[in-house]
Amino acid sequence: MENVENSRARIASLESQLDLLLTERSHLNDLLIECGFLEGIPTLMKTMQDLLKNGELGSSGDWIASSDQ
Repeated sequence: MENVENSRARIASLESQLDLLLTERSHLNDLLIECGFLEGIPTLMKTMQDLLKNGELGSSGDWIASSDQ
């Protein structure tokens, strides 16, 4: 019985984490749309792939803005 209770607690924890991640993803998608990425995350991903493919961005990551600046 204890194993079942542990499993239920773990499932509840995972459901909570999933809800948080889905909420954060939705918020990020909305912000990207407001910034001009027409479809949000998919448009950002396509844009970044194109920039990297065309050599317009380095792969070293030194161009990425840090949140602590």
